[in-house]
Amino acid sequence: MISKAFSKFLLCGEYISIFEPLSLIYQAPFETTMRWTKIDDSYLVIHSSQGKYTYRLPITDIDSYDDYKGILELFKMYHISSEMGCHIDILSCVPQKSGLGSSASLLVACAKGIEAFYGLSSPFLLDHCKNAEYWYHGISSGIDVLSCFYGGALCIQGQGEQRKIEHLPLLPLKGVIVHTGLSDSYTSDCVSHVLKMHPSTSSLWSMGRLYALSMIESYKKKAIAEFYHSVNQYDDFLRQLGVVPMKVQMFLNEWKSFGGVGKICGSGSVEGEGAGIVMLLHDDDHQSDAITSLCRAFGYSILFQI
Repeated sequence: MISKAFSKFLLCGEYISIFEPLSLIYQAPFETTMRWTKIDDSYLVIHSSQGKYTYRLPITDIDSYDDYKGILELFKMYHISSEMGCHIDILSCVPQKSGLGSSASLLVACAKGIEAFYGLSSPFLLDHCKNAEYWYHGISSGIDVLSCFYGGALCIQGQGEQRKIEHLPLLPLKGVIVHTGLSDSYTSDCVSHVLKMHPSTSSLWSMGRLYALSMIESYKKKAIAEFYHSVNQYDDFLRQLGVVPMKVQMFLNEWKSFGGVGKICGSGSVEGEGAGIVMLLHDDDHQSDAITSLCRAFGYSILFQI
């Protein structure tokens, strides 16, 4: 039996969702894929490129240093007993620490697998994944979990019972996702720094929300030129927040001098030079060569084409 989950990246929604969740999300080309096999012993065996891990069922205690603590939490939440053990082969996974939802994708694939393998059906699958994500990121907004469960393009607004999820088509955007290096800051550190420097009363927040709404509306209208313009506006907002390292700003400035548009996708960083992934978009196929040369000059790698 096979279970799968998607990956994602943020088109917009960074930081403005602190006060009122509003995000536009696009599916990335990576998937988490798990193969499930029954074993006679009362054990959970997880096999991946990182090695082979064995746990006795039922799961009672979880070590915070365990690589698969989120999976163990799900087995605990679903009350999986020792009556039937299983062997999970993780056949493919999402690149870690890249802003692509690797932990959420792992958990969604696991929860879907648990339900199919053990013949369960729970209305709380997404809630279980959100709660298990605490082991990796602390309190979760649940946006990554939703994105990795549904795939495609999503517009997510609000939270709790007021949350609205709108499924949108995957527009044929032209561009690439570039990795600028791991951030030296945790997301929580970035958020704390931003709130310290820019209190909720700052006019910067209303400006950022306006740019995000402009991105979302132009995306829905399939108005690509307007969308690209809004991407650059949102990039300016993120720079003013102070989460785009200077080297990444220089990289984006160079790209924009060729007529392209771009922004970081994720929390960025308030320390060091790396900011995780950056989205570069263009409307001219001839600009693809410029991307390759620019990345080589800055020592960045292209993760995938959009």
